[in-house]
Amino acid sequence: MKSVLISIRPEWCEKIAIGEKTIEIRKTRPKLETPFKCYIYCTIPTKFYAYATNLYTSQEYLHLCDGKVTMNDGFEFFGREDYFTLNRKVIGEFICDKIDDIYEPYLTWLEEASCVDMEKIANYKGEQDIIYGWHISDLKIYDKPRELSEFSKIYKRDKEGIVKCDHEPCDFIDENGRYIYHDCVNECPHFADKYTIKRPPQSWQYIEGGAGWND
Repeated sequence: MKSVLISIRPEWCEKIAIGEKTIEIRKTRPKLETPFKCYIYCTIPTKFYAYATNLYTSQEYLHLCDGKVTMNDGFEFFGREDYFTLNRKVIGEFICDKIDDIYEPYLTWLEEASCVDMEKIANYKGEQDIIYGWHISDLKIYDKPRELSEFSKIYKRDKEGIVKCDHEPCDFIDENGRYIYHDCVNECPHFADKYTIKRPPQSWQYIEGGAGWND
């Protein structure tokens, strides 16, 4: 079953985590029936400030504070160690239980639910006929964020439901030199290279089964 991995900027991750943002606006939508599961990837900070020789956190750093996801909040450290932040991590998941087709961007309820003002929504929509409001429900923020590498691209299955990673050669041969028909998910050493997600999506992408291949 397909799920979705969605890249979200840190400031919006914070608002989602504290319950202020309940709609995510996108120019596209998955070809999936609702409800479906979405995994939240928090993007990297883009701004930093320096004091003497030390590099401090920008307002775009997201981290856990007393069990809550928060932005900056006076938190600062030397360098840009990922250990201190939730940036470049999968920080949680939600169920998208509804997607609105939005033709008119100047809507008060949309502004409030998305935490984006009407003018910015209109600019984002531009000349596009329609944009989409993904509804966020059943939100779960992880106590420990997950690495991107724990998630997998959509598998290619044959008619018998067996996953083949198409690596050449991708055949197992027994001690008698006979081909072994196998499932790459559990047996093939090339599977991780083929299917493990190494780079985050620019917007969103389908992922396999809603979980990491090594779960």
